[in-house]
Amino acid sequence: MNADAEAVAALPADRSEQVAFRDAALIVGCFVLSRLLLTAVGLLLLRSGPPHIASLPAATSYAAALPDLYLRWDSFWYIGIAQQGYTTTTPPWVEAGSTAYAFYPLYPALMWAVGELTGWSSAVAGLVVSNVSLLAALFVVY
Repeated sequence: MNADAEAVAALPADRSEQVAFRDAALIVGCFVLSRLLLTAVGLLLLRSGPPHIASLPAATSYAAALPDLYLRWDSFWYIGIAQQGYTTTTPPWVEAGSTAYAFYPLYPALMWAVGELTGWSSAVAGLVVSNVSLLAALFVVY
């Protein structure tokens, strides 16, 4: 046991519950604050006029909107895998010969499962899976 764990174990039961609650509140507070700050910075950057990329799916307009903020880079690959599985068909936005085989299947499978259970789009399900995973990782690491 490390020193922190021994110190918490030595506390009375009601005091250790207060420490645990305080730790959980700190973790959740940092998570929410980081999400708010990153979203605000991202929206400000979107307003500054990013380039229009017509070849990407669902990228017809880059107005400063929340979905546009999170649909970037490899998210198109993951959404495609969640919706259609691994396929040999090359998406229109990549070079010929590129495939989705480089992407591990757990994240798109979770995106698909959350989307099927809730009726959400794959993009929204991906955001939920990513943020819940981050919050769980914060609890594990802390």
